Amino acid sequence: GQESQALREEIAAFTDWLANHHPPWAAYRAIMACRLVALDKCPGVRPVGIGESFRRLMAKCIVLVAGHSATIACGSSNLCAGLS
Repeated sequence: GQESQALREEIAAFTDWLANHHPPWAAYRAIMACRLVALDKCPGVRPVGIGESFRRLMAKCIVLVAGHSATIACGSSNLCAGLS
């Protein structure tokens, strides 16, 4: 609906701003902030960061759009850029 469209547009605008401009450090801190929760995995405990879903979404979108350009720009000097 309209709310989903508005959310997509806001996330796209925020991602573009972070990737292509020079935002203040507080913007990076805000997107990196998350709350750690411990999940009981029997045996052991698994830490989970709540709040990273938007960060992962933005990273996947940037790699989808700019990943090929990064692979070409890095050539063989950076083997982690766009591994296939």
